[in-house]
Amino acid sequence: MALAIGLGLHYLLGRPFLLPLPYPFPVFAVVSTLALVLAIWAFVCFQIARTPWEPSTTPCALITKGPFRISRNPAYLGALAVMIAAAYWTRGALVFLTPLLFFIVMNWYLIPLEERKMEAYFGEEYLRYCRAVRRWL
Repeated sequence: MALAIGLGLHYLLGRPFLLPLPYPFPVFAVVSTLALVLAIWAFVCFQIARTPWEPSTTPCALITKGPFRISRNPAYLGALAVMIAAAYWTRGALVFLTPLLFFIVMNWYLIPLEERKMEAYFGEEYLRYCRAVRRWL
């Protein structure tokens, strides 16, 4: 939804504040493809572990394999990368605010809530995982 708002403002306002970025298509194609693969891989891991992926539900398993070996939040990382790729593609300064706002909300509000929930459910096992794997990368 954040990306839709950023893109909507960008085009609604007549594409103001274009940034002089070189070669938007290759960067967009590579970053967005990798980001989508990462997010889908994370979703598949949730399916394999038979645990819900929605943050508002009760977790059934602590996933530490696949993309969760490099990031505790690979789906959010993938979403963030797609937003950055879209901003790069449009070259719109307003669109670059989208991933920034997403990162701020996720990093300082939603993820800490999820982390407290995971710690309550999985205790020391989750804390060991947090010490071994970074929140983003």
